[in-house]
Amino acid sequence: NAWFDASVMSRQHAEVWAEARKVYIRDTRSVNGTYVNGRRLSAAGDESDPVELKSDDVVEFGCDVKEDETVHSKVAARVNVSNVGLE
Repeated sequence: NAWFDASVMSRQHAEVWAEARKVYIRDTRSVNGTYVNGRRLSAAGDESDPVELKSDDVVEFGCDVKEDETVHSKVAARVNVSNVGLE
């Protein structure tokens, strides 16, 4: 689990998990979207299919939203997948 202080993210925005030595992400019906390398995983309010993450992918949770003079920024991270499933 992770917690981000970002108003563009839903309370349960997305799931990330490892399975069979691979890492996956799925949007869980967020309003502002989950993106991998700039591609939105599903329409607003729809759950996406799982997408495999690779090293150097860029994951974005939400999108920049302007409200009056305030910009609420997305949360972005670069993926590093190593030794998945190895103990």
